[in-house]
Amino acid sequence: MEAAPDMSAPKNARRPIRRGGETVCAAIAMVLGTVCQGWSQDSTRLPNGVIVEETRWGFDGKAQRATFTPLSILLVNPDAKPAGGKLKLLRITGMNKPVDVPIEFEYDVPPFEQRWVQVIPHVIDEYDSWYLAWGDAARERAEIPPPRLGDPAVVLLHNTRELPRSVGAIKRFPVDLFPPSVTATDSLDAVVLDTSPELQGARLQAFLEWIRRGGRVFLLQDDQGRYPQFPTALGALSTNADEFSVGSGRVRRLEKQAADIDPELLRETLMSRPPTLRNGRPDPQDLFSVYGGATGWDRHRPILSDLEAASRFYRRWWLIYPLSLLYLASIFPASYLVGRNSPKMRWFFATFLGAAAAFSVAFATLGRVGTGERNRIRSATIARQVSDNIFDVSQWAALGVIEGREFTVSHEASGRLYCTGSDEEQVNGAAIPGSSARLVVDIPPGSTRTVIARFRAESPPLQLKLDSLEFGEGRVQGLSVSGSGMPESLISAYAAYRENLYPLNPVANLLVADTHRPVMTSIYASALGEFDQRTKSFGWGGMGSSPVDPEEKTQEQLFEHLERRLIGNAFGLTNEVRRDSAITPPGQLRILLFAEDGKRFSISGEEFPDRRGCVLYVVDFPVSDR
Repeated sequence: MEAAPDMSAPKNARRPIRRGGETVCAAIAMVLGTVCQGWSQDSTRLPNGVIVEETRWGFDGKAQRATFTPLSILLVNPDAKPAGGKLKLLRITGMNKPVDVPIEFEYDVPPFEQRWVQVIPHVIDEYDSWYLAWGDAARERAEIPPPRLGDPAVVLLHNTRELPRSVGAIKRFPVDLFPPSVTATDSLDAVVLDTSPELQGARLQAFLEWIRRGGRVFLLQDDQGRYPQFPTALGALSTNADEFSVGSGRVRRLEKQAADIDPELLRETLMSRPPTLRNGRPDPQDLFSVYGGATGWDRHRPILSDLEAASRFYRRWWLIYPLSLLYLASIFPASYLVGRNSPKMRWFFATFLGAAAAFSVAFATLGRVGTGERNRIRSATIARQVSDNIFDVSQWAALGVIEGREFTVSHEASGRLYCTGSDEEQVNGAAIPGSSARLVVDIPPGSTRTVIARFRAESPPLQLKLDSLEFGEGRVQGLSVSGSGMPESLISAYAAYRENLYPLNPVANLLVADTHRPVMTSIYASALGEFDQRTKSFGWGGMGSSPVDPEEKTQEQLFEHLERRLIGNAFGLTNEVRRDSAITPPGQLRILLFAEDGKRFSISGEEFPDRRGCVLYVVDFPVSDR
């Protein structure tokens, strides 16, 4: 790890790491610190003398729900000897019970120096507690302030060697803490620059890929009225246009200085969501205003539940349950009556032990997984094409195993982040970050385990081309897409433009838009759980619970159910759907290709030979409707 510069912060912007015996005053101080910057300061000393001095969540001290969020930890070594070791980051529920798997990471701090260590936990909500642990005992851990939830961050990226200066209402974020992979930037909305950031290596690559994926950059003037001058590595930002595209991202020049950014400019210009919707005032023209302009959305659980049901091994439960009742009856009253009425006790023991042996054999036979079954994976994937052969991937998977033991989950990719998505259960295992990132998890025999993964993968590109595109009255009136590298097992295809989603019909090697059937913000409409009438008019079926038992779903029914959820997640939905949630940015057309594919982007190794899954490919095009 690189030596970290002095990241000093105002005293009122730091919060103590809390321990189990904290006082009321300490709790109040923690809350006040949370409101400020999301920093913490503490004299917590690890057994080897290293001090946990500061922690920082996300990019602005906050996190997004159901999102992998950076957590930066400043470790200080005040001694004359090098210090290193292992730490675990634990998520604890309100019942003081660990959930999911811990993140285990190593650290190394030279003498009299400080080092930033960054891990990327998966944040569910703001009600869980978070602990740093250096052992298994309860006394060998210290609580750190939990993250506050908020909108994706808008920050001023600054070089740590710069002198402090006024930056108005926007929060600053040091370049040295920018994540080394694009997979850790899901909670970042926009970056403001008034000088060229000193990004290098993996951080520079992650920053550029974040822009190409759809990030927004605002260029401000310095004290001399000059815009930043960028080196060759950031040449994509070096243009004199007031507004331009870099991949799917947008760059805009503002004739402002950082000190001029007031709350109104921050809210009206720099944040991506319209203020009227962000403030919770529903559109009076909204058909669903009865819901307050928004409805709930669960990013992970419905997908994981469907995949887990599909990965389970078939057993004859219709016979096992009645047999269980019959077994109980054989113990009582059958064995009891035999022992009571028989003059010889051996008849009781013969009845009791014979019933136990017979039913044991029956249960073992009925509960055994079939001889033709193999370890299996059922997966659902969103693959967003960032550049020619680079995909930013989100994946949900369920692993079904026959013989229980410890399994290792990994991908042939970089920027790998893992969790199991468990909200209530402690899972034996660990998520290990770094260059050899992996998830080590224990799976009992004949059972399943879910996995949520984020990674950056290299794969042959989808070389799509817009052959024709016509607009009329703000809508797509004609569209034709062609190209090589299209998925072979294509199930469906759509084009998203502004608030509309258009089905694409395969014709020869082309995808042609059906101009007579635009689907209005399908995610918003279908997520309201209107079951049949309203959503079936779109041809999507209900969005709520399927009338088909999950264990009896055919593969086609499973994919149809997953398709809607993946499209919603591809628009970045986390915990709610609003009218503006599924709108593409201005000047952008999004192509969505939904295909059957259980091997591309799949988990590495040969331990799971039975693999099935689906992939939603996302490709964005810059367009103009003028």
